[in-house]
Parts: sequence; C-alpha cells; structure tokens
Amino acid sequence: MASDKIDHILTPETEKHLFTDQILPFLVRGEAVTAVWLPHGGQRTQMAYLTKNFSSFGFDKLGKCKFIYLNPYELPEESSEGYFQLMLYQLDPDYKEKQNHHQNYYFILLNKIKKKLDQGYHLVFILGDFNKLNFSTTFFNNLQSLKTLDKVKIHFIFAFTQSTTSLPNNPKYGQLLTLLFQNFVYFPLLGEEDASFTLERLIRKYNHEIWAEEKKLIQNLSGGHPSLLKACMRIIDNH
Repeated sequence: MASDKIDHILTPETEKHLFTDQILPFLVRGEAVTAVWLPHGGQRTQMAYLTKNFSSFGFDKLGKCKFIYLNPYELPEESSEGYFQLMLYQLDPDYKEKQNHHQNYYFILLNKIKKKLDQGYHLVFILGDFNKLNFSTTFFNNLQSLKTLDKVKIHFIFAFTQSTTSLPNNPKYGQLLTLLFQNFVYFPLLGEEDASFTLERLIRKYNHEIWAEEKKLIQNLSGGHPSLLKACMRIIDNH
C-alpha cells in the first residue's frame, strides 16, 4: 500500500486502485498490460511516478525487480535502433558512459537482460506513448522476442493514448499484438477528490495563489482532465 511519506501524484486510494489492484495482479501472473489514457491525461506523469515508487504499491510481490520507464521523447535517434539504445541506457545507465561507437544495441540489450535475469531480477518495462512509435514490424517482433527470454520475469506495460479498437487494423505490431491484447487497464479522468488533490499539488508546485471559488471553477471547467486542470489554473492565476 502507498506510504504517507511519498509525494502522491493522485490520492493514495486511487493510486492503490490503479497500481496495486489493477496492474500488479497481471504482472504477478507474468502477463503484459496495456494501460490506456485519454490524450494528455497524465500518462507520463503517472507512469514515471510508478517507476520511482513501485515498492510502495506492493510490487515487491514480484521479488527483486527493476522498473524501466521508456519515454520516446528521450530517444537518442528516431529509429528502432535508437529505441533499443534507450532501453539499454535505462537498464544500465553506466553503459552510456562506456560506449564509444555505434553498435548493435538490440543484441547488447539481450545480453544485459540475460545478466539481470541471472541475478534474479524481474524487469518491468513501461513503454510510454507506445501508440506514437512508428517503426517496422521487425521492431515490434523483436520486442515480443524479449518477452520469450523469460515469460515470468520480463513484464511489459504498454502505455497508450488512443482507442485500442484501432489495434487489430494495424498490422505493423506483428507478433506483439498477442501481448498488446492480453490485458487492459483504463485510467479514467480525475474524480472530484483526485482533481482537488491534483490541483492543490499543482498550486504548491507552481506557487500560485488561487481562491476557493476559483478552485471550484477550475475543477468544473477542466472536467477532471489533468492537462486542462493545469491550463485553467495558469489562466486564472495570470488574470
């Protein structure tokens, strides 16, 4: 369960519901998860938060584990090889300092993963903004083959910001479609308590002065959408 000592991104009750009750059981069974948000619905913030605080939500049930969050906006280059390079850097940050020339990052990544598995690690890869990746079918098949290294200890959380109904019509995912459709967790718009909680956190973060009437107005205007919540807060604070 979430500790009161961590700086929550949502209310502890919602975090437990989404992370502990919804996502964790699938990973314990060794299955993949496709997590779905509305566009600009807080995906990057929430998944980066889970990466840093996974032990607070009971993920130690997996045993010794390492969470690897992959943000496609941090790719060293816009290519499938760049993606495997990012996976490698996130899995082994020291490698980035050692490498001095272009290499086959996929095969190096395979060896690094095997070493982590030999050390008893469960590896949880959170693939952020996954629907924005526009690589070849070979790339997605290679991702699927990583799972076959150890179907119990390698976990994928695919983060999507679009309707999953379009997936069957997109052949680019190849063999990975089996994993993409294994399980779904939908992250809803913020409820009243979470919207209020998030607004207070943003007010503290940006040091804005918002009156009680304005807070209510912001929540009504945003409709529980995190990005709109922030936009409304800034507009009202500036005017």
